[in-house]
Amino acid sequence: MRERIKNLCAYFLVVFNLIVGAVSVYSTATALTGKTIWVIVIIISVLGLCGSIALIVEKAYKPLSDKVEELSEGYITVAEKFKSESLRIKECFYDSNNPEEFKKEILTGCHYLVSDLKDIINNALGKKVRVCIKMFRSDSDELLFTYCRDSFTIDQSIKKEHNQRIDVNKNSDFSDILNGNKDYFVGSDLKKDYKEKKYHNTNKEFKYSSAVVVPIRALKEEIVDDYDKKYYDNIGFLCVDSKHKHLFSNGHAKMCVNLIQATAHFLYVFISQGNEYYDCIKESITENAEEVVTNG
Repeated sequence: MRERIKNLCAYFLVVFNLIVGAVSVYSTATALTGKTIWVIVIIISVLGLCGSIALIVEKAYKPLSDKVEELSEGYITVAEKFKSESLRIKECFYDSNNPEEFKKEILTGCHYLVSDLKDIINNALGKKVRVCIKMFRSDSDELLFTYCRDSFTIDQSIKKEHNQRIDVNKNSDFSDILNGNKDYFVGSDLKKDYKEKKYHNTNKEFKYSSAVVVPIRALKEEIVDDYDKKYYDNIGFLCVDSKHKHLFSNGHAKMCVNLIQATAHFLYVFISQGNEYYDCIKESITENAEEVVTNG
């Protein structure tokens, strides 16, 4: 009830200030010119400028509490999407006898998760980000390709980026995680770092300044010794980047990273589950083909 009264008072003050502002602008404009048309033009221009400034300020200084709340709710959104897509992929498995079509269903589920993550971070930070998944190629554990991108359709991803061969060791974000056994990579001013040779990227024309890269993996084995070496089943990376500098180095950055890591965990389970279904469909088709040949 108290919150409702606060909101009503806030709305009243907005309307009241708008009316008072309009009257003040009208009085000033009338004093400057006697022509009604110019008075109207001045009023609309001033109020429009004030509205634009208010929107910019609101986005720039969005309360940290709002950002935290939206990021917290983001965990639920991603978890719900994972659950619904896991159920959908299970139904597709029972109905499918085409392994290649089923593979596209796995990609579709990943695209939904990636798109949701992008929307959550965009809304929470008020800044545009891009999200994609880099996967290891089946023929190499040192080469990646862009499996899924939020701005591409499924067919566009397959046609434009599935033939890529990105060298892991020539990209700091991937190599630092794998070679340094790190949990994630964060960059705040990567264009500057690139010029100073502190950051390496095989794409010299990359357009982002901030980035978070998180491995999509599961722990296979942990050896407790002087090096505390961990061995993972690495299948790819979840990447979030932005043109804005220092986007992930503020007070809420850790929550962003945690959300991205949680999504990467969901993606590992979803992709692994999907690949098991895919293998079952292929085996079933092979067995049926062999049976047909045997019974000739």
